[in-house]
Amino acid sequence: MKVEMDSMTNEPPFLPVLPELPTFLTLQDGKQYDVSGDVWSFTQGGGIKLSVKFNWTLLANIVVAGTSTRVMSERAVTLVKLYVLERLDTGGDSIKPLTGKRCEYAMVAFARFLAAYPMWMPAGRSFDWSDLSAEILDAWLTLENQKKQKREYAGLVRQFYLWGADPAAGRPDFSTDLASELSAIRIKRHARGELVESRDIKRGPFNREELELMFSACATGKGEAQDRAIVLTLLETAMRPKQLYLLTNQDLEVSKGVSEVDDADGTLTEVSYRLRVRKIKLRRNVIKYHVLPLSACCGKLLNDLRKPGSNADDPLLWWINSSFWDSITTRLKAFSEDADLRSPRIPIEYPEDEGPTHERLHLTPRRFRYAVATDRIAYGDSPTDVADMLGHKSKKDVGVYIETSPWIADYFQKATDYAIRPLVAMMEGRAKPSEMNLLADIAPPVAPQLRIYTDAPLFMGDSGSHSHSNNQRMNMPSAMPVRPATKPGKSEAKIKDLVARARRKFPLIYPGQDFDAQLWKVVHLRERQNVNQVVSFGFTTRDSTVSTRLSTRPEDALPPYFAAVVKSWMVISNEVTVATNADRLYAARNFWHFLATRQGGNAASFRWGDLCESDMRAFEQFLMSSESNRKQSLGPGSVLKIIQKMQRLVDFLASHGICRRIDYIPQTQAPRLAATRQLEAKRLAAEMKLPAPGVLDTLASIYHRLTTAPEGEVSDWVLIFISGVAILMLTGLRIGELVTLPYDCEVEEKRPKADPGELDSYWYGIKYWVEKRGRKTMRIKWISPTAEPIVRASIVRVKRLTAAARERARVLEADPMRVPLPPELESRSTLSGPELRAIIGQKDKKRVHDDPQGLLPQHGSCRWTHYYVKDLGPYLLSRRVTELYTIRHDDGTVQKLSESLFIIFAKQSRKTRGGTLSSSGRAGEVASVLDVFVITSHYLQGLWKRRVAEGVICKPAQFPPLADAYCL
Repeated sequence: MKVEMDSMTNEPPFLPVLPELPTFLTLQDGKQYDVSGDVWSFTQGGGIKLSVKFNWTLLANIVVAGTSTRVMSERAVTLVKLYVLERLDTGGDSIKPLTGKRCEYAMVAFARFLAAYPMWMPAGRSFDWSDLSAEILDAWLTLENQKKQKREYAGLVRQFYLWGADPAAGRPDFSTDLASELSAIRIKRHARGELVESRDIKRGPFNREELELMFSACATGKGEAQDRAIVLTLLETAMRPKQLYLLTNQDLEVSKGVSEVDDADGTLTEVSYRLRVRKIKLRRNVIKYHVLPLSACCGKLLNDLRKPGSNADDPLLWWINSSFWDSITTRLKAFSEDADLRSPRIPIEYPEDEGPTHERLHLTPRRFRYAVATDRIAYGDSPTDVADMLGHKSKKDVGVYIETSPWIADYFQKATDYAIRPLVAMMEGRAKPSEMNLLADIAPPVAPQLRIYTDAPLFMGDSGSHSHSNNQRMNMPSAMPVRPATKPGKSEAKIKDLVARARRKFPLIYPGQDFDAQLWKVVHLRERQNVNQVVSFGFTTRDSTVSTRLSTRPEDALPPYFAAVVKSWMVISNEVTVATNADRLYAARNFWHFLATRQGGNAASFRWGDLCESDMRAFEQFLMSSESNRKQSLGPGSVLKIIQKMQRLVDFLASHGICRRIDYIPQTQAPRLAATRQLEAKRLAAEMKLPAPGVLDTLASIYHRLTTAPEGEVSDWVLIFISGVAILMLTGLRIGELVTLPYDCEVEEKRPKADPGELDSYWYGIKYWVEKRGRKTMRIKWISPTAEPIVRASIVRVKRLTAAARERARVLEADPMRVPLPPELESRSTLSGPELRAIIGQKDKKRVHDDPQGLLPQHGSCRWTHYYVKDLGPYLLSRRVTELYTIRHDDGTVQKLSESLFIIFAKQSRKTRGGTLSSSGRAGEVASVLDVFVITSHYLQGLWKRRVAEGVICKPAQFPPLADAYCL
C-alpha cells in the first residue's frame, strides 16, 4: 500500500530503517570496488579500462528553486544507491557500470524537474519516493517533450520504481498500485532504424560516392597511417568502436600460400588476412568471436603498424586510448581534414571565391556500420551474410537495411511496370488512350491463387476491443443489462480530484492561459501550420459553433460542470494530435446538445456517474436523426466517429472511478460494405478503394495536355496541382506526405557497376515525412526507374513555379514579427483605394472598409479616400499565419515554409482578375507583399473532391476546354 502522510506535520510515518550499504562490491570481472562513500569509481567490464564514476553528491545537493531545501531526501538517494548496487551485483542478469550511470543521469534530470517546479514537491520537506504519483511522472513527460533523452530517462525512473514495488522485496516506500499505473503510461520511443531510413546526410549511412571517396583516399595514402588504418578497418568490417579497441595482436591472422610459379623469382607467395572480432552485448560473462576477411591493403597496413616488441595479448591498435569512442572519433575527424574529404551531398550555402563548394564529410563509427550494411545489401549480399558480418544473432536485425535499400526500386519496376509504363507513355505524349492496350505487353506478376469460400464462417472480433465488427452488432442482444451507477458522492469527489489534477498539468501544455477560459489557443501545439484550420478550442455549444468561428459570448459556453470534465480529459490524455483533440471536443458538443434537447431530459441534472448503455444508445439514435451545422444529416461515418470518441471518454472516466465501464457496440453500419466478414466481400471492398476504370488514363492525358499547353494558357496553380497528382499516382504517397515534402526531397544513390567500364547510373528517391507513426520521422521512397522521368519533371516544375513564393517566405522568416514591404512601397506615404485592393488582392472594397480589427483605417472624404502605407504592415501581419512553418517536430524544430516544396501565395489558387501575383504567381508584381502558405492536405483533398464532383476527372471521354475545366 502507498504510504499515507501525516496531515498535521506533512511527514511520512515511521518507516523501517534501510539496510546499510555495502563497503565493497565485486563485479563480474572479479574486481572489488569501494562503494562506501558518495563517489564510486568503476572500470568498465569486458576488457575495457574505461573509468565510470558515480557522484551521488550531485543528486543529493539539488535544491528547490529560490530556497535552500534539498529536492531529494537522504532516504530517497539511498534507495537509488541500493537499486544501482543490486543491479550491478545480480549474477548473470547484472547491468554494466555504464548502464548504471544512465540511471544516475535519469534521477538527476527528474530531480531538476522537481526543483524547477516546486508545485510537485511536498510542502516543507524533501521528496521521498512515497510522494511519487502517476500525475508527477506524466507532468515530467509533458514538460520534457522537447528534450532528446526524455524517453530513456522517464523509462529508467519507471523501471526503478517497479523494482522498488516488487512485493517480494517488502519496501514500504513503494506502492504496487502506483507501479501498475506507471506501467500503463505510454512513453514514446525513437523509431527503430530511424537514421537508416532517413539517409540523414550527417548521421545516416554514407552513400556509394562517399564510400568511394574514402577508399580512394586510403588507396592513395592520404592522412596519417594510424588514422587510415582505422578508416579501412571500419570500411571492411563495420565493427563497433568497442570491438575495435578490444583487438589484440593475435586477432590479426595472417596466412600464406603458393599461388603460382614465377620464372624469375621462383614461387610467388600470396598473403591473406583475417580479423578475429570479439562479440559484445552478450549476456553473462561469455566470450565469443567471429572471423571477418580483410583486404591485402588493410591487413598489411595493420600488420606493419604493430607496436615493435609487443606481445600477442597487447592491443593491435595501440594508439587508441581507453576513451575509445572519443579517441576514434577524433582520429576520423583528423583523417577527413587531412584527406580533405568533401561530401557531394552537403553543399556550402555561401561558398567563398575559389574555395570549396561542399562541406567536409562527417565521419562517425556508427555511420560506417550503417553504410557498409546497406551497401552490401545493394550489391546483392544475402541478409544472413550481412547479419554475420555485423555480429547479429538473426536476420531480423538487418531488416531495416533491406527495407530501405535503394535496390528495392528495381523490384518496384518489375512488379508495377505493367501498370505504370502505359501511363508514363501517355504523360510523355508517346501514346494515346486508344493505344493503351498495345502498350500493356508486360504481364502482371503472377500471384498465388487463393480459393474464396463464399460460405466461410464469420470472423469474430475481440469483444474487448472498441473496433467492433458488424457481425458483433448483429449478434448483440436486444436488451442490454444496466448495472447500478456509481454512488453520487463518490463520483463527485473523483471528478473534483480529476479537475484539480488537470489544473496542475494545464500550465505545462498551455502556458499563460486560463483553464476556466472559454477559448484555448492551440497554435503552439499544431504539428502543421494549419491542420484543419484549428486555431483555438472553443468549449461552446453546438448551435453557437459554426465551422472555425467560435463564440466568445458567455451564454454560449458549455456548463462548467460538463466542460471541466471534457477539459480534464483533453489535458490529462494529451498524447494525441490537435486534430484528435478537436474531434474529442466536437463529440462532446454533440453529446451536450443531445442532453439539452432530448425529450423529457433535464441537462442540468445530468451526472457523469450515471452514464449507462441506454444513454449511449439514445445518443446514437439522436445523432442518426439530427443535422450538422451545415443543415445536413450526419453520415454513418461521422456518427461512428462521434460514438468512438465518447466511448474513449467513458473509458477515461471509468479508469478514474467516476463511472462504471461501458463497452457499447454501435448499431450504425459502417460506410463500407456491411458484409466484409467474408473473404469475397473483403476482396470487393478492397477493389472499391481503387480508382474507377479510365480515371488514371484520363489523369495521364490531362497531365500531358496541361504540361504541354502554350505558356500563359494554364495558370501556375493548376500546373502545381497536376504535378502533385502525378507524384501521387506514381509514388503511392499519402496526401499529407505529399504536401509536406521538403524542398530538397530528391536523393540519388550510385548503383554498383557490373563492369568497370560501365557508365555511372543512380537510383532515384524522394525524402518524405512518414505519417501514421508515433512521431515525425523521415524516410526515402525509392522510385521505379519507369516512373522516374515524370516524378523528376513534376518536382522540377513545382520548384520553378513556387520560386517566387519561396523567396517571399525567406523575407517573412527573416523578420517574423512584421511584414516587410517592397522598397517601392516603403518610399510612399499613401495609397489609393484601387492601389490598395490590387496589393492585398481584394476585389470588394467593403471587405477592406469593414475590417473588424480596425487595422486598416480609411482617410479622406468619401470620393477621395486614401490609406497610409504605415498601416499596411500591421494589417498584413494580422492576416498572416502566426508561425511560418510546415511541420513542427517533437524536439521543437520546424520545417520552414522556405524549406518546403509545395508553397504558394495566399490567393494563388483562386480565380481572380487583374493578373496580380496572388493569382498568377509571377514575380515583379506589387502584390508580392501578400501572405505565403503551404498547401495543406485537407485543402488538396477538398479541391480534389470538387474536381471529381464537376466530372472533369471521372469522365474519360470528355475533355472540356482548358480555360473552363482547369482554371479554378
